Amino acid sequence: MKVLKLLTNNPQINLSSEYYYLVDDEFKNDDIFIFWKNKNTVVIGKNQSLAAEVNQIYAKDHDMKIVRRFSGGGAVYHDDGNICFTFIKRNQKNNFDFKKSLTDIIDFFNSVGVNAYFSGRNDILVNERKVSGNAVYFWKNDYMIHGTLLFDVDIEKLVTVLTVDQSKLSSKGIESVRSRVLNICDVYSKGMKEFENDFIKFFETKYNTQCIELDNTNNPKVLDINNNIFGNKNWIYERDFDFNFTNSIKTDKGLVTLKLCTSKNIITDIDMFSDSLLALDLKEVAKQFINQKYEIENIKEIASKINLNEILENLNIDQFISLFFKI
Repeated sequence: MKVLKLLTNNPQINLSSEYYYLVDDEFKNDDIFIFWKNKNTVVIGKNQSLAAEVNQIYAKDHDMKIVRRFSGGGAVYHDDGNICFTFIKRNQKNNFDFKKSLTDIIDFFNSVGVNAYFSGRNDILVNERKVSGNAVYFWKNDYMIHGTLLFDVDIEKLVTVLTVDQSKLSSKGIESVRSRVLNICDVYSKGMKEFENDFIKFFETKYNTQCIELDNTNNPKVLDINNNIFGNKNWIYERDFDFNFTNSIKTDKGLVTLKLCTSKNIITDIDMFSDSLLALDLKEVAKQFINQKYEIENIKEIASKINLNEILENLNIDQFISLFFKI
């Protein structure tokens, strides 16, 4: 098995690198393990709706990158306290099993004195709390499974930026999430750098190999994949699914409600309602957003040309934009 460590924390390059190692003929006979990290990133599954899963306003305000991966599963948040790993296994598609595929990860935990075990569909738990979630993608007769290790993740950011069904994540806010997930630093006696070193050393020893450190930032094949897929806005945004959304904001001057429908990240239908004492025709306002891209900067540009004070007295542009997105 080849053991690779990616040196960039750019999520688009890292996802492009994964895909490159999976599909490029140069590696078609190689099982590969990849160690990598992203910085301040939301990663959504191939078949998820970005509009429904991510608090885009919070992500923008905190300079988070949003990327879409090729595998299924749910939305995840990555920061410097999270470690990502990938297994690529050749000619094993028909033998794929989540639990068996993650045996190495569980064995590693046990080797450093952390009692980890597989649970549910695709999770690894410690002390009945989640430390790792995983997803899979099949290519020809091969498979790629990748996952996260929550070493010291910012839980507050995680729960705020993800707007997935709260029954899956949290029914009572951040404290509920903390009760369901575990940062490994709470049960591991050394720091993150030591944990990373132990992790890589485990695979070097098990597979009698040396870890190769790589920076694919300027790799032409990786850049081509990035330009066509993971760094392409069409893949991230315009692949999005139909989305129906209703939201309201209330100020001391009244209430404004918005209802919209999108398809492939384009607003296809929209209505606005208000109990404002002002008489502006909100249907005329709403019409300006029909057939427009459902993206924050685009909504902001259109809104900047509208006298918001005629919709609701003292309504500011940030309040107005918050009507359009889940927060």
